[in-house]
Amino acid sequence: MLVDNPAQTDDREILLRYIEKMEEVIKSNPEYYLWSHKRWKHKRPEGTALIQ
Repeated sequence: MLVDNPAQTDDREILLRYIEKMEEVIKSNPEYYLWSHKRWKHKRPEGTALIQ
């Protein structure tokens, strides 16, 4: 939980706390950050069909 009472907290403050929390999580476990983007680095070998 980022704040106890979001209705009474400034939106900017909530956003800043979210950013800080995400930085903390990424720094503690960088291997999980953007793992999904790794699969787009490599192209399928020419002549290889997609399996459906």
